[in-house]
Amino acid sequence: IVLEIDPDCLNVLFNMAQALYALGGYDRAIVTYNGVLEIYIQDVNSLFGKAEALRMLGDFEQAKATYEAVLEQDPEHLDALFGKAESLRMLGEDEQALVVFEKISVKEHEFLGAKLVIAESLFKLGKYQEAI
Repeated sequence: IVLEIDPDCLNVLFNMAQALYALGGYDRAIVTYNGVLEIYIQDVNSLFGKAEALRMLGDFEQAKATYEAVLEQDPEHLDALFGKAESLRMLGEDEQALVVFEKISVKEHEFLGAKLVIAESLFKLGKYQEAI
């Protein structure tokens, strides 16, 4: 017997997770994103949403791992790269965060947020000339 999952059901679950996230229900959003991921493991949007919720809860280690799962499926996902870099920064892994922020800057020249964080990270690492 092959069970077919109605794509509309997945969309409803995903939209519910997004709404929970928007309302600050990060724990419940993660549970709901996981529900989508149990059915459709490859859903990059649910993985990314889960990573964002984890980061909002301060679980930077899990967030980093989840952003990496997003990037395995979509290496060009700039928001996941940014989230990973922010998670690394919050974990005190400034050198690694800087590498990721620089990768973002190369991929997206207009990504001003990455450029500002690069300067901040360089300053924090004592590389004042490079920060300027």
